[in-house]
Parts: sequence; structure tokens; C-alpha cells
Amino acid sequence: MKILAFLLLFLFASNRQNGADKYLPSADAEKILGQKATLVENKTENRDTVVRYTSVYTTNVNQQVSNLNYLLETYKTAAASEKMFSTIGAQNRGLSGQHQIDDIGDQALFHSDGKNFCILIVRKGNALIRMKVNKITRKTNKEALKQVARKLTAAL
Repeated sequence: MKILAFLLLFLFASNRQNGADKYLPSADAEKILGQKATLVENKTENRDTVVRYTSVYTTNVNQQVSNLNYLLETYKTAAASEKMFSTIGAQNRGLSGQHQIDDIGDQALFHSDGKNFCILIVRKGNALIRMKVNKITRKTNKEALKQVARKLTAAL
């Protein structure tokens, strides 16, 4: 019985190290969305050059739907994540509502049109985090988005 308990504990701990703790916690999603949220997707994809952890939370209050999409990509090298970050930045260069944030990760970019969406993209080492709120509501907390990104990035 002690051996079974030890094995279960070991399997649980190793599972958390292999990605189960890579998803966005619901408490953080609710801080960003400013209200109770429902997890509608949580998945992991292993590709040749990247591992992707995805979480999607949704709210629906008074027929106003808002989604928070979270994506953590872990690349094989920091150069690969830096290239992806640069590609995203180049594709969106010149759009209004976009600015760099200097105190999150190695590189961070925030973009919002002010009424429909906001997205925060952060690179640290070989990891890239993307968090997008679509549709912004009066309860959406953009500062919480940045605070959560700081916390998640610090844990990488």
C-alpha cells in the first residue's frame, strides 16, 4: 500500500512537471476578465520545434460574451522564440494601440484597439506567452493582464 501511494505521488509530481501546471489558472483568468469565467479548452500539442499549452476561458453576462485565450509556446531554443516574437511584431508594425512593455520578460508587446480586443505577447528565454481578450467589456482589467503575465513569466 505504501508503494502504491508513493507511485501515485511520483506520477502526480512528474505530470505537473510535464505541463499540467503550464495552463492559465482560473483565478488569474477571472482577474483579467473581471468576472466568473468558465474553462472551455485546455490542451497540449507537441510539434517538432515547439510545445504548445492552450487555455481558453469564457464569460457570458447579459448576452455579452468575452473570451480569454492563453497560449504558452516552449521552443527548443531562445533564438527560435525570439524569431517568432519578431515575426509577430513585424506583422503588426504600424498598427495603432501597440506598444512595448519593458518590465515583463525579455521582450513584451501590448496591443489593443481600445474597444474590441487586447493582446499581450511576452518572450522569456525559449518561451512565448500570448494572452488575448476578445471582446473587451467594462469589467476587463488590462492591468491584471500585465500583472498575471509578470507572474507567469517569473515562473518560467
